[in-house]
Amino acid sequence: MHTRFTVGDQTYEIHYRGYPSEDDFFEKLFHSYDEMRQFLDESCRNDPMLESKLTSLAGESGAGNVKERIVQKIQDGVLQISIQGVPTRIPFNVKPRKSKEPEYIPEPVRPDREDKLDLDYKIVVEVAGICQDMNQVVVYGNRQAGLIELNEGATPYKKDGTLHRSLVTISNIPNQPRNLGLRISMHKSNASATEPPLNLPFVENVLPVHKDTEMEEWDNVIIPVKPLGYITENKLRPESDILPHGGWVYVFKEGKVWRELLVNNHQTYRDTRLHYYRSMRTNQFAMDDSEKRKALGAVFHTIWIPFKANGSIITGYRMMYSRKQLTWEQIDQLENSPVALEKRTTPIDAIDIYQSSKHFDLNSGPVGPIAPALLDQNPEVIPPPENPRKKHSNYLDEHRGDKFAVVYLDAVPKVLQLYIQQDIKLINEQKDDIFYLGTTDESWYEQITLKEAEPINDSWIKIAFEDPPEGGEYDLIRVPVNELNAPEFILKGQPYSKLQELTIAGSKAAQTDKSKTD
Repeated sequence: MHTRFTVGDQTYEIHYRGYPSEDDFFEKLFHSYDEMRQFLDESCRNDPMLESKLTSLAGESGAGNVKERIVQKIQDGVLQISIQGVPTRIPFNVKPRKSKEPEYIPEPVRPDREDKLDLDYKIVVEVAGICQDMNQVVVYGNRQAGLIELNEGATPYKKDGTLHRSLVTISNIPNQPRNLGLRISMHKSNASATEPPLNLPFVENVLPVHKDTEMEEWDNVIIPVKPLGYITENKLRPESDILPHGGWVYVFKEGKVWRELLVNNHQTYRDTRLHYYRSMRTNQFAMDDSEKRKALGAVFHTIWIPFKANGSIITGYRMMYSRKQLTWEQIDQLENSPVALEKRTTPIDAIDIYQSSKHFDLNSGPVGPIAPALLDQNPEVIPPPENPRKKHSNYLDEHRGDKFAVVYLDAVPKVLQLYIQQDIKLINEQKDDIFYLGTTDESWYEQITLKEAEPINDSWIKIAFEDPPEGGEYDLIRVPVNELNAPEFILKGQPYSKLQELTIAGSKAAQTDKSKTD
């Protein structure tokens, strides 16, 4: 096991003492701890990913940060820094001999089991497309078996000339089964916080293959997808657009929310620590509010979806877009109602075309290629870009040649605005009153407090409900915060069309009252 990096014009390796990866690497000399630490600091500044790569060599236990643990292991004789093509004359940290006794040369120090293991094996994960995202794949270790965690980035595979895939290759490992996962770096929520990475399990008991093995398609495959949105009910690709900044993308796996991602600047995505907040809901001693889920994940241009694990295709993924972050009540509704889940989400099983075609060139349906996406937009339905110097389609130009999959989600604006008479003078007294709108079968509902309503004038307020389904019958109830007052049914068992009538009538009445006031 080794980590290779470049400083200036020189190539270096950090490896177990006495075991460079190639014969033309020779030990680099240091005369003091400060000199060695200064070298590592400079190397990490030149290569921002170096410190994370050193984690596997440094180990997770012990005091100090990664670089301190590396220096300590070099001083202890466990690790060694070597330089390519520059032989040294004396070994590191040699003490002057006091007599002419034969010099004792210690045996190379390596992990307890590693001297007994054949390291001519590798694990390969295939990533569809020409991947330029940062490291996401991690190979978990079992310390009792002498194994450690390893992670590498994806590299475009050019040997077959097709350039349709990238490979994550974990090399120089023993022939022992390992578990794979996705690892998302998390940013700090504040200066004093420590944010461990987000780990998403992928597949268990992956058997390594010999280092010389090549495959037309590997047994473990990830497909990066880039979500776009239909913006009309026609669900046509020329009537689609980028997802608005600040919205949310949800990935469902086996009917449960698996990832929650914020649509960030420049059509990038950031994860929340969803599974942590899910556990906080039932923890009465939790320090964090489970409803305030911050998107602290590293920024990625695509969302990685595990497609094949140990040779078996994974199906059943669904995705959805929401203008607002879902509450846990809304997540519960979707997870507990297959009907509601099917209505609100988009299946992406069509990504399986990759296995037979090595591309996503589908002319219809929710999955398609990125190369032509948004280049044929209908100007009559597409809103003007926020930045007049940049068309919405230009946000994809950087990746059109990367052969990623595009997933078209339902992003049609569905906001129901209800106008309700309310004395503006009483809003502060009744600000915590709840307006409940829901289907009679409880497959969908949303609650909004009076303080979230928009005052129109002294007599009317406007309340906006997100994405109510057009089918079914609805109840609209005002629930006073004062328990002495009974809930008031504004509508009971009425169809969606009645809600639309109430919206139109209320809007006219509110505007009429406003004109009189003016």
